[in-house]
Amino acid sequence: MDPNLVTTHNETIVDRLGQPRQFDVVVRGKFGGQHQMLGVIECKDLARKVGYSEVDGFITKSADVLANVKVLLSARGFTKRALDKCAHYGIAALSLINRDPENLDKALSIKLTADVMTWQRLEVFPIWQDPGQGRPVTVSPTIAGRSVFPWFSNALSTGARESGKPIVERSVEFRQPQEAVVDEGGIPILCKGFKFRAVRAVDRRQTFVKVKGIGFYDWNVKTLTLPPGEPFSFEIPLDFEQWAPRPADATEAGVAHIQLDTNAPEVDSDALDLGAL
Repeated sequence: MDPNLVTTHNETIVDRLGQPRQFDVVVRGKFGGQHQMLGVIECKDLARKVGYSEVDGFITKSADVLANVKVLLSARGFTKRALDKCAHYGIAALSLINRDPENLDKALSIKLTADVMTWQRLEVFPIWQDPGQGRPVTVSPTIAGRSVFPWFSNALSTGARESGKPIVERSVEFRQPQEAVVDEGGIPILCKGFKFRAVRAVDRRQTFVKVKGIGFYDWNVKTLTLPPGEPFSFEIPLDFEQWAPRPADATEAGVAHIQLDTNAPEVDSDALDLGAL
């Protein structure tokens, strides 16, 4: 970029045929420090999209002044035919996003994705000291009268939720075999550890929200450009039922990805530390 660029507004240039041509913004400078450059910008604040005829007129007048850079700004977007012609003649077709026209809602939005997860059941499988003496687990297993499940619940609360997997498994082996009660009979049986498994449903959702800020949307290349340091914001709808389902084979996350456990267990600070047994 030439640091000595000169920008003027509402300038009239005499074209190569001797006719006066008015432009909303004119930029002059040097490309690569040697070649003179002329850029022309025209702004259209119409009550509709810029159409083929407006683009055609801009092509003619910019060619007649031998413009190197041509930019057409529209407050309401462009028709498809107009965009096709802009692309063919190298005209940048832009819109200001702070104008917030209704027809730009989709184009000037960003994708959000969410995994709404619900734990459905927790399972436990003792690792028996003597597999031949194992028995079915019919109650929440305990060691010395304390449940073993809070250890696994803590693991889910502090680490497993980030994985987003429908099945989460953890296992722990004791330093010394422990007596555990696993059925209504209440008779302890030696086990070397436990394997845990949690099953949850994952509801994959996505939505699009409008960006709020000051910048330009390029209709030809479908990109949003914000000035350096310029903040932008968007609102996240909190009712995930209103978000659209996300295809199971979709791998691309949105600009913001949310993982929400609707019934995540709370951390139990008094949980039995199975790893220390």
